[in-house]
Amino acid sequence: MIVSPIIAMNHFGTKFVADPVKKGQVEDMPVVEDDTLAWIVKEASDWVETMFVEEDIYGSAQTINSNKPGVLQQQQITTVDNNRKKTIGHHHQGLEKAAVLQEARVFHDDIAVKHDPKACLLILAKLLRLKDDDKTQFSKTQATDVFFATTKLFVCDDEYLRRFVYLFIKEIYTLCDPNDVIIVISCLTKDMTCDIDIYRANAMRVLARIIDSAMLGAIERYVKEAIVADYAPLASAGLLAGLILSQASSESSAIVRRWITETHQAIQKHRGMVQYHALLLLYQMKNHDRLAVSKIVSQYSKKGALTSPMALIMIIRYTTKLMLDESEAYPGINLQNGSTVCREGHVFLTSCLEHSSELVVYEAARAFVILPSATEDLYPVVGILESLLISPKPCVRLGALKAVAGIAEKYPRIVANCNQEVLKLLEDENSLVATLAMTTSLKTATESMVIELLEKVSVLLGTMENEFRASIVKSILQLSVSYPSKRQLLMSFLGKFLMQKAAYEFKHVIVTGIVESLQAYPETLDDSLFILSQSLDVCEHVNLSTEILHVVAEMGPLVQNASKHVPHMYNCFLLGSPPIRAAAVASLSKFASHHLPLRSSILLLLKSCLRDEDEETRDRTAAAVAVLSHSVAESASDGSEEEEASAQPSDDDLAAHIFSPLDVSFAQLKSSLEAYQATSGEMESDSPLTFASLPTVKDDPKQQTTGKASSCTYLTSPVRKSSNPTGEVYAIPELAALGKIAVSSAPNPLTERETEYVVHCVKHVYQDHLVLQFKVQNTVENQRLDNVSVAVMPLDDESLYEVIGEISAPSIPYGSIQSCFVVLKRNMDVRLSPLTLACELQFTLWSVDEENSEDIGDPYEEEYTLENIEVEPSDFMARTPVRDFRRAWEAMGSDNEVAKKVGLQFDTMKEAVDNLVSFLGMNTCDSVSRVKRDGTSHMLHLSGALLGSERVLARAQLSPYNDIFALKIAVRCEDAKICRTVAEWIQ
Repeated sequence: MIVSPIIAMNHFGTKFVADPVKKGQVEDMPVVEDDTLAWIVKEASDWVETMFVEEDIYGSAQTINSNKPGVLQQQQITTVDNNRKKTIGHHHQGLEKAAVLQEARVFHDDIAVKHDPKACLLILAKLLRLKDDDKTQFSKTQATDVFFATTKLFVCDDEYLRRFVYLFIKEIYTLCDPNDVIIVISCLTKDMTCDIDIYRANAMRVLARIIDSAMLGAIERYVKEAIVADYAPLASAGLLAGLILSQASSESSAIVRRWITETHQAIQKHRGMVQYHALLLLYQMKNHDRLAVSKIVSQYSKKGALTSPMALIMIIRYTTKLMLDESEAYPGINLQNGSTVCREGHVFLTSCLEHSSELVVYEAARAFVILPSATEDLYPVVGILESLLISPKPCVRLGALKAVAGIAEKYPRIVANCNQEVLKLLEDENSLVATLAMTTSLKTATESMVIELLEKVSVLLGTMENEFRASIVKSILQLSVSYPSKRQLLMSFLGKFLMQKAAYEFKHVIVTGIVESLQAYPETLDDSLFILSQSLDVCEHVNLSTEILHVVAEMGPLVQNASKHVPHMYNCFLLGSPPIRAAAVASLSKFASHHLPLRSSILLLLKSCLRDEDEETRDRTAAAVAVLSHSVAESASDGSEEEEASAQPSDDDLAAHIFSPLDVSFAQLKSSLEAYQATSGEMESDSPLTFASLPTVKDDPKQQTTGKASSCTYLTSPVRKSSNPTGEVYAIPELAALGKIAVSSAPNPLTERETEYVVHCVKHVYQDHLVLQFKVQNTVENQRLDNVSVAVMPLDDESLYEVIGEISAPSIPYGSIQSCFVVLKRNMDVRLSPLTLACELQFTLWSVDEENSEDIGDPYEEEYTLENIEVEPSDFMARTPVRDFRRAWEAMGSDNEVAKKVGLQFDTMKEAVDNLVSFLGMNTCDSVSRVKRDGTSHMLHLSGALLGSERVLARAQLSPYNDIFALKIAVRCEDAKICRTVAEWIQ
């Protein structure tokens, strides 16, 4: 018996295969030990679907019964554990490649092949087993020889052998020379045009993977005939061949797009999987045209238009995507009363909630979870999901639980109604279901349920795998944000697991969560840090111990009773491995440098480490002892008892400077040094090189916050690769004569990335000038831009800058990037303030014959309007870090301080903080940029340098007040005029 594995929709988080004994019963896809059989099951999902019409929505299928033996017979499935993992026995262990290749020579004997097809089939299975084993990969020559030998098997008419040959060719052809693969096309074409529909279907699918667009015309007629055939598996084969070809190349895709009529006929003619495959192909043809996709959705979302649940699921997904696009284009749009797409989509999704298929109901409910739905739409969805939570099928329970968890992320109160059903799933035999039930319960739990849930968590965590335990830990950390009064209880609960033996990944999640908590909530610093210190005594992971030591050394001197952390750090030296001992020495040194009362005691401990057997540890200890001894001797000679009584070192303390991190990151330091080297005259100057004298080069704020590359395919990659954005400016003598650049901005786009001319602007701010660098890329083929410049005009009545010159780009051929510049002079009588500049790209356009590199016709002048340039306060301000903000704030004094109170309109505290920091362009100090999630007030410490020279400090407090956020900000600077200027920026 051959099982037809139907791949269910992947949103359930696993795959499912039909049970051949009980039709309609869904079981988890077994985890097969044997790679060959696993591959057969996987590949069968690619071709058997086209041979059988699946009537049941969860993948039950008709099967072929045959008295002939074969290797595709179902193996015995054994349940292993509560995770429902299964294993399948196999017969292909310990295979030798040379022996199997020798056996494959029998393929050349026509008589042997016809007489014993089962033996050939077994050899093919062994070859596949070897091919999938990394240790026995075929060389190109071996793969080609095996491929040629396999083509000899077409002389045998055995049905099972022929189907396995199709599978083998589809798997092995990628390892062969494309020129050699062509030999099999004639055999496959012959099968595709024969009278046996099963052969026609499978040959067509294999051909679709092998042929190119040049050969597609020869078989196009046969594929189109197959799509409209009465035999459903053959129709599915034609549709899937179209899908494969449309993704192969643009030329093939253009040919496949001509099959729209046949694809619509297949949808109307067939049921089941044919409709699903036809809809996939139809979307592949039209996905570049949003209007065409909306017509497909409108046509097939009508009642009775589709009978296949799988096809309905795809229509639900296409509808959801269209509605999401509408909500992104028009934020705040009402899905029920908005555009036509939203109104019709909402009606369709609501009707699908009452469908007879559980799969369709789940997909519709999942769509409401994804969409920005109103809360009144989610109440009936939660009711439906609650009924699915008690389903006997694990996949249905898991899918419904995922949807409930998605709603709980945004609206935990709505999910509270089904808390009891979720709690029942904590004892589910499926680990995925139990874990997700626990994380969902933690999200929706009330404060009175916390202790009860922790008791259940402690039992579950002992039996779960590490990946599941980590997700529960993250939910506990989120719970500590929701209920501050239980925060210390939850941290202590997690600390117990740090004292037990566990995998690194699990403990690392706990440590990371505790560190983030103590950074965001300083009131928990003392207790949370002591939990980490205690875990050092039993931590068996080198990397984790090193991380904890670093955190304790960084934050330990800040707590009231700092001495209690030192014994745990010293125990790491006494009991740890060489890397841990070296880290312990470094941490003790840093701890002593920032905590004066303990410096002498820690110095005695470090002297006992000088004879350590590890060279790295000895070197670190010797350096630390020398520096700390010098600082202790200086303190003793100065007789500074008051300083010893103070926990904080002075500004000129040598140990504090040596064992403190740099004020800037290495990436920023590199960019600033490169800009310093490019500055005219700086390298010949006798003035000392200090951090204050380095120019400031700003990073892209989007990269800092997201860490992801932009999707712009033209200009952004070359721009971001440039490590010295000021180099091009200093390379031009006229611009180098302007002096030193104070601040350089990140590239700002002035066009959409899909336009014919892609332009980015970099703002270089001097003390009395502003240079705008326009990076222009020509993306139009057969065109060249000459004399490229940008006309800039201030839009303010009393402008801060006026244009005094420009430098054009001589020529920009297709695909290249060149820069042009505009120089503006600052009006010193006007205070620094934001301004807007209108821009227009001007150039001479030539038509070019790319092949002959010759100009065609006459040139003509062209203008292209760009987006306005906004010169903001952040463009005047350089981010300058401050090691000790409190001390710098007090040293600045309050003589020139300017205070201000304003109201800000933002939705969340994080949004208000991020916008304020971005607007001022200042650096956040003391790790205060992390926003508390409990909605309370937030304090910001900011530092910067106006025009790269005048240091500016600011303290800002944001508090929620009604529907706004009240901002109190105080600005300090040595120049009173600058204080007023910065305060006036905030309106």
